Amino acid sequence: MPPPLQIWSHSLVSFPSHLLRRLALLSEPRAVITAGQELYLDRGSTLRLTCQVLDAPNPSEFLLWYHEQKVANYEVEKVEVSVGADDNGTTTSTLTLEDAQVHNSGLYTCSPSNAKPASIRVHVLSGEWAARANYWHVTCFCGLHGRDG
Repeated sequence: MPPPLQIWSHSLVSFPSHLLRRLALLSEPRAVITAGQELYLDRGSTLRLTCQVLDAPNPSEFLLWYHEQKVANYEVEKVEVSVGADDNGTTTSTLTLEDAQVHNSGLYTCSPSNAKPASIRVHVLSGEWAARANYWHVTCFCGLHGRDG
């Protein structure tokens, strides 16, 4: 009979690799921005992004939001950031920017101290472009579900 280590490695090899990768992703601490990977909003709207730190053994010691290369918590005007943890130790942070302007477009990243960061691309649009983007988004979304746009 082979030693236990050989049995374990043989069992591990026979386990489907795509399931192993999925299990590893599920247990690795990571940040998730609830709005997804891309967000469109009209100029003058309030930008509100929420980030949750999942599968972390402890609450984050700190969490920074970035807009492109700037630390949004400190270097971006008019941005408010709140950070807190629930009873389960899940850290949640919200970035709020009232009266968003086109120059506020770009990549926003939620970077906790104890997990992989998450990013979202924000598009602040004005006038005709905003109407076109919303039409395109609604048409594509409905088309995916078999409804007419």
